[in-house]
Amino acid sequence: MATTSLALKACTILAMESCSLRSEIGDIHLTMAFSHFYCYWFLLQEAFRKVYEWKYINCLELWTGAICEYGSEPDFKPLAYPLTQIISGVVRLVPTARYFPLRLRCARMLNRIAAATNTFIPISMLLLDMLEMKELHMPPTGGVGKAVDLRTILKVRVSLLSEI
Repeated sequence: MATTSLALKACTILAMESCSLRSEIGDIHLTMAFSHFYCYWFLLQEAFRKVYEWKYINCLELWTGAICEYGSEPDFKPLAYPLTQIISGVVRLVPTARYFPLRLRCARMLNRIAAATNTFIPISMLLLDMLEMKELHMPPTGGVGKAVDLRTILKVRVSLLSEI
């Protein structure tokens, strides 16, 4: 039910995107067009937040495992490319130091897919971008903090980030 609802919302968003604002929305009524825009913008923000939840990341991990296990099967091999595109998009969605753990997890998934399918997937820029983030060039404000287990978190707390 939830998947069907999400798919319906995605189709509606795509339909709104494909229609011309002037011809199909603007001519109806300007306030109605604004309310539609606001409603769909809110739905898009909700979908954006769901990408960085464990449920979504575990689903990516599951599909990565399936591609790695059955990548040589004719039915699974074509799924490797779209999965790599989705994972790369997740990495680039919020490029901040707070999401380093998620970025490293996605890089590991991309490496596993590359090894299993015997293809080249460029991930060096995903990792090198981390070194250029402004949070790493600021002077540290705290002392030696507690170690963070990057395997069990998707994002770093803001208080820990300021100690880097």
